[in-house]
Amino acid sequence: MKMDTGTHIALSKLSTGVVWDTLRVMGLPHQALHHSIKGLETSMTLCGPAFCVKGQTWFGTPPKPATNKPQPRYELFEHLYDGCIMLIDSGGYEEAVLMGENFAISAVGAGCKGFVLDGALRDATSMVEQKIPVFNRFLTPASSAGSWSIVGYEVPIQLKGQTHATVNVMPGDWILADRDGVVVIPGRHVDKVAEYAARVEEVEIETRKLLVAGLQDRKTIYEKFDRFSHVKHIDQL
Repeated sequence: MKMDTGTHIALSKLSTGVVWDTLRVMGLPHQALHHSIKGLETSMTLCGPAFCVKGQTWFGTPPKPATNKPQPRYELFEHLYDGCIMLIDSGGYEEAVLMGENFAISAVGAGCKGFVLDGALRDATSMVEQKIPVFNRFLTPASSAGSWSIVGYEVPIQLKGQTHATVNVMPGDWILADRDGVVVIPGRHVDKVAEYAARVEEVEIETRKLLVAGLQDRKTIYEKFDRFSHVKHIDQL
């Protein structure tokens, strides 16, 4: 799979707030990941298609893979592509990490642009020093060896949501992340979302200019614009 550079350019100019507002009006109000999933540094951003990874907790000793049978935790690196963003569904695992420095280095070397983890990370200082964008829930030095492992990739996953318990993510959905959080854009609607949100952003800029100028009150300024008149509901697309 190749990343659509036109879509990337359009979305990367936008904020998660503007995109979430657009998604809401389109009838997709539950696309924001939980507020606990945030960047290692406030300046970190991500924009790109989702490469979905699914993990599983093991109670007791994890089963050993059959001889010569592909192991997802190694095989997935052969399927990464330039510009993709790896999302890892922890399966509710919170005992230890989902990823560390060596895993990240291997993924970045295979084309991965950054990571969104519904769980823990370690080696955070190294990630920051190498300018690897990571959005995760918490940090811990504890290894997950023997208690959690990757069981699939490029499959549908679920991550903890902000306005709903979970957000469903399909391979090829688009991810936009900034200081405010992470938004998931369904792949089938990404072009329309980018188009609509760009216009919303234009209105936001004009509104802000008037507010800064201070020549009119907020109510008057807001009544000048209909930010979403151009946005169609997904049932109309």
